[in-house]
Amino acid sequence: MKPIVRVAGPDDANAVANVLAGSYRRLMARDYDVAVLERALPFLEMPNPKLLASGTYYVAEVPGHGIVGCGGWMRESPTTGRAADSVGYIRRFAVHADWASRGFGRAIYQHCEATARSADIRSFECRSTLNGERFYQSRGFQTFERFEIAFAPDVYLPAILMRRTLG
Repeated sequence: MKPIVRVAGPDDANAVANVLAGSYRRLMARDYDVAVLERALPFLEMPNPKLLASGTYYVAEVPGHGIVGCGGWMRESPTTGRAADSVGYIRRFAVHADWASRGFGRAIYQHCEATARSADIRSFECRSTLNGERFYQSRGFQTFERFEIAFAPDVYLPAILMRRTLG
């Protein structure tokens, strides 16, 4: 089954929220403590309006089944909000757990890489979840450091900084 990958928009917010919840809640459970997830999931499962309006955030649709995956990139760093020359930042990748391991994440990533290259992006940086590390490594990313993403006071999620040169 081949997905249709298209640009996401604000009208996709509910479907993206469904994918984020259906992915993160189940797939992250293997790598995170339940208490950590319960505190972080409310932040992770909310679609980011800026991403949805960016033109570089995508959804994977399966005809007859709707949106099953999402992900994208931006020029602005998620930590500083500033753009760096030729660097793109991978953002909010997820595939609903019911559709995992069928190539939908790869299809979205390939679309991201193609559009980033055409926008003169030469490298990607990613703040990966622990369970996402294997996916990004299989795309050629290298692990640089482990750190914690702070969502709110006393709400932290262990994560991994990863980078890939697009060549």
